[in-house]
Amino acid sequence: MNVEYFTQDKTLIVCIGGEIDHHTCKLVKDDIERAYSKGSYKHMLFDFEYVEFMDSSGIGLLMGRVKSAALLGGQVGLYNASPKVERLLSMSGITKIVHVYKNKLQALKALT
Repeated sequence: MNVEYFTQDKTLIVCIGGEIDHHTCKLVKDDIERAYSKGSYKHMLFDFEYVEFMDSSGIGLLMGRVKSAALLGGQVGLYNASPKVERLLSMSGITKIVHVYKNKLQALKALT
């Protein structure tokens, strides 16, 4: 899995590529937290365009970031998810607290 970070206003954008599973979540969780805490960010957005696979560990990864953002009054969202990933998110119920957007523009507009 590879992870890249971008910023826009008070939003940290996390672009993930590859598989989000038990092994990779452990590796990137702390890295994402470090990047989020370094800036004066409020919100966190995940770009899932290049996510090839995600299991329940990805749900846990998102849940932890929801807690971090909530402490600062922020929200977590994601965009560009494949239909398979969207179905997993919907079935898990996490879409009640992590907003799923079609694209980056829609996501940024909703969070400002």
